[in-house]
Amino acid sequence: MTPEQAGKSLEGLSKDIERSTVVSMNKVRKVAITGAKRDFKSQNPGRSIFASKGGRGKPPLTVTGRTARYSNTQKAYVTTVVIAGMAGLIEAGGKTKPPRGGKIYPVRKKALRFQMGGGTVYAASVNHPGSRIPKNPIGEKAAEKAFATFPQVLDAAIASAVRARGLA
Repeated sequence: MTPEQAGKSLEGLSKDIERSTVVSMNKVRKVAITGAKRDFKSQNPGRSIFASKGGRGKPPLTVTGRTARYSNTQKAYVTTVVIAGMAGLIEAGGKTKPPRGGKIYPVRKKALRFQMGGGTVYAASVNHPGSRIPKNPIGEKAAEKAFATFPQVLDAAIASAVRARGLA
């Protein structure tokens, strides 16, 4: 191989490695998103909240992400996982707003029904001050678990790029 051919091959390898890095980041991000969704749906309080569609037809579980170039001058990339909606409230903890007027009324039935003190209670309305939701970093744990695999995924992608160039 001549020096010119070696230079072109290394230049092409550099682009392949950059592409492999982005592809690897996307793979790991997708694993993190899938893991976070699975974990939210399987653990309390997510099991009851995310088993059905959210209020007003919106799904309460929103976990998305993207990989983007971090700098125009350097070949640096960043990948993000965004947890929003009710899932974000569970992830960070917080407080829900009370309904208008501070009361809940039945919508489809004549009375509200719930369990209290070992018995069933019926009421025409109830006071609802809002809910305090403790922090439960389910998505953070799923992301940490997925991103721990990044070095292996990246090594495999780079090794594949090197083999494809015939340099290994």
